[in-house]
Amino acid sequence: MTVSERLIRIIVGLYPLAYRAEHQSEITSTARDSLAGRGPIEAVREAADLAVHALRQRIGLTVGSVPGTLAASAAPLAAASAIALSGVFLVCAEWTWAPNPYLRDQYLGHLGPFPTLGPIVYLTWLLVFLTTITGRSGVARFLTAVAVAASVAIIPLAWLTGVDRPRLYLLSALTLLGSIVLAAPVDPLKRLPSDRKTLVIATVTITGILSAATLVHGFIYADSLPWATPVAPWYLSPVVLKDVGSLVGPVLVTALIVSAVCMRWNRQLPLAIVMVALPWAVFAYGASEYRLNRLAAIGTCVAGLIALGLLMAAINAIYYAGRRSVPQGPIPQQDPTDGTLRDH
Repeated sequence: MTVSERLIRIIVGLYPLAYRAEHQSEITSTARDSLAGRGPIEAVREAADLAVHALRQRIGLTVGSVPGTLAASAAPLAAASAIALSGVFLVCAEWTWAPNPYLRDQYLGHLGPFPTLGPIVYLTWLLVFLTTITGRSGVARFLTAVAVAASVAIIPLAWLTGVDRPRLYLLSALTLLGSIVLAAPVDPLKRLPSDRKTLVIATVTITGILSAATLVHGFIYADSLPWATPVAPWYLSPVVLKDVGSLVGPVLVTALIVSAVCMRWNRQLPLAIVMVALPWAVFAYGASEYRLNRLAAIGTCVAGLIALGLLMAAINAIYYAGRRSVPQGPIPQQDPTDGTLRDH
């Protein structure tokens, strides 16, 4: 048995049993055609596309499913949340507006002008925004995966390099938000121009709320603006972050009320807000409890991940309970124009 045939068998085995029984010949022929005459890199990419499609069929995150539709509705809001958090943290928590030797006493190492490895993740999310608004949605989706991987990789990388990392609750919130974007069965930023508008409007709104909270704190408590202080305050003065985190709850409640009013135009919007609220809850709890010990921080992050998984599992179970006898759709065919997979 050749390597290609072995790979095809693995791909076929990833599909659900019922789907595989109905479409096995079609899956096999599609996989064989996709891998035929490909170089090693192209073959890996095609095999990965088929494997992702198989896993989506197995967990129910397909184009026509309720969980898939919900993930697609929540994805622009999740991307906007991650981009806004990244931009504000880059400016208010990482950038040193004026030199201060005290900063060097607080951290083991530096990443250029930044005290932690956080800009690796933050700048990647900002690139997601730039590539999206310029119409390069495929690159934006790839960069989203890079940002999620970087959020996880920073933890061991900080230990290896001796440079500090952002707080666990922030990394976990960004990871959860990125996972929502990647869970969408099709690129939500590529389907319609309105999705890109949603991303831009939501990013500007969230950034404005976080920035306004920071500026108000600077006027009231510090009697100066963040960039007028020797060091940006969020890491060395966590009370600022605590006040900003306390705004998350009221803002989410307001967004949920507005989404309920707007159900006439988008019935999935309230559930999409609930899905995006889970990563924000992890961030808000960690920011409000800024003296949180490491065990409690890890527990908070894990609880957020479990809650998001349970929400998706519940929606998935409710959806499939009413359509057990309905056959799944066919295997996606390859679009000759761009080589991507499409469901038919």
